[in-house]
Amino acid sequence: MTITFTALIIIECLNVYTQIHKLDFPMIMLQVATVTVYFLSILFMRQYFDVSYMDEVFFIKVLAIVAVTWLPMHMLYYLLDYLDPSEHKRVMEHMHVSYY
Repeated sequence: MTITFTALIIIECLNVYTQIHKLDFPMIMLQVATVTVYFLSILFMRQYFDVSYMDEVFFIKVLAIVAVTWLPMHMLYYLLDYLDPSEHKRVMEHMHVSYY
């Protein structure tokens, strides 16, 4: 359960960063709060988390799960955005080019 929960937290944080257009202080603080709650939940709910095997293999497994689940959708998101940009993006690109 610890591997999947850790991967879920990381994937959700990455999903937030994928969808936002401008990173600001409250969003950074919410991400810090998410990571803090994650570590506190591991600390206070040891009966649900087996921390004895949190080693290099654990983090490689978490990274593999994150890469397999988040990366393809993230790449598809940017590919579709590149191939078919929104009206807002087209207008902003046109305005940016016209100023120079």
